[in-house]
Amino acid sequence: MEKAMVAGMWVRTDQQHSTQFTEKYFGLRASIFPTTDTVRFHAPRCPFDLSRVKIGQDSSRSQPRPKEKKGSERQRKKIKEIVAEMPLEKIYVARHGFRSNWLVDPLTGTYSAHIPSPTGIPADPTLTSHGVRQSKELASHLVTLDPPIEAVYSSPFYRCLETLSPFVTLQLQKQEQGRTGGRLVSETAMIRLERGIQEWFGSAPFDHPEPATADVLKTLFPTINGEYRSVVSPSKRGETLAELQDRVAVALRAIIDRCDAEGTRAVLLCSHAAVIIVLGRILTGQVPEAADTDDFYAYTCGLSVFRRAAPVEEGRVQGPRPLSADRGTWRACSCFAA
Repeated sequence: MEKAMVAGMWVRTDQQHSTQFTEKYFGLRASIFPTTDTVRFHAPRCPFDLSRVKIGQDSSRSQPRPKEKKGSERQRKKIKEIVAEMPLEKIYVARHGFRSNWLVDPLTGTYSAHIPSPTGIPADPTLTSHGVRQSKELASHLVTLDPPIEAVYSSPFYRCLETLSPFVTLQLQKQEQGRTGGRLVSETAMIRLERGIQEWFGSAPFDHPEPATADVLKTLFPTINGEYRSVVSPSKRGETLAELQDRVAVALRAIIDRCDAEGTRAVLLCSHAAVIIVLGRILTGQVPEAADTDDFYAYTCGLSVFRRAAPVEEGRVQGPRPLSADRGTWRACSCFAA
């Protein structure tokens, strides 16, 4: 078994390869989709943007107000006020485990699969036995995270929900054993289906498969939150890369804002390779000129961690503006590979 040093951690590099998408109908070279099970990040460098923070002015005109020095008490107080409104500290992002395959006829748009899906949708496969083992290993790691996961959002495709199942089981076991603290595990184990982070299908002259409805999925995964509604849905005819970026950005902004409003410190998102790559670029503001640049990697049952950066006392963001820069920037800080 080979290993590689990644972000200060040893991760395995001997896993099976994932199926690559074709360039014709999915808009990017296959190299953008990871083909091993190792997670790697290029650490972003985005300072916190305080350009929109307006420090109060002295109403007295009798004497000019001396210019505040860098690191003044007044500015530090303002920063603390901003941070207090942003309780979300970390975003954990996991890709689904190794899945079964499907086929698509590019002329007719007909999808097929040799292994039937529990949802009856050919492009909604289950995990392979290897993927199931990966999901259990990932679950054992997820329950050790600090801060602990307090909210879960998932793509509505079966493979993502199946990947989350072992984690949900461990969470409920912890509750039964009375080893929980803070928010009820029964709440944190409830999965919110968000189509804003579902699979990406490139633009095509035919309709792509839709995920199963929440009612159908709830019969298969009882811990699905039936009251939650997605904030955005992709087109049935697929999306360009720009449209994918817009869709993920809308979903991320809504998830972050909701977590902040609910006082959530850490959230878990389970999604797909292309979405996770775009997600990392949007969060950090590190968007390369070439779409197929190797920057963020998403491997089966790999976990990436994005930490909200602490505000700096002065300065503006140099380069691409990250998502909600006025609400804190995000940095890829660690990774795990099952």
